Amino acid sequence: MDIKAIQDTLAPALDERGLFLVEVKISKDNDITVTVESYEGTVTLDDCEVLNRLFTSTFDQDVEDYSLTMSSAGLDGEFKHPAQFRKAVGQKVELWLKGGRKLTGTLRAYNDGDVDVDGTVYKANEINKVKYHIEF
Repeated sequence: MDIKAIQDTLAPALDERGLFLVEVKISKDNDITVTVESYEGTVTLDDCEVLNRLFTSTFDQDVEDYSLTMSSAGLDGEFKHPAQFRKAVGQKVELWLKGGRKLTGTLRAYNDGDVDVDGTVYKANEINKVKYHIEF
């Protein structure tokens, strides 16, 4: 199974539904995980079902055995796609720097991998990961 083929297959349906592909992972056992996110709003169960049907109708399990997990990025996952950063502008985030330091603040801007949290710009090469800050 080829990641590019998966991306190309899903692209029209993703565009039509206002979604974008965050990540495709394929394990050595051919366990495929496709993670999507919405440009605005949330990913619905219907979105995942439509993408799942498109995938399984395109990639025949009788030809190549695989398992498929189709899911949304969720609130607790780290940002991997520029659109996730842009969507989170104005929201509280957790930022881990390469040295291990963790910061919490409001994401003010995102520009080519650099992020502005509470008025301080962190370069892409300084950042380990960023995700939503969830308060209970």
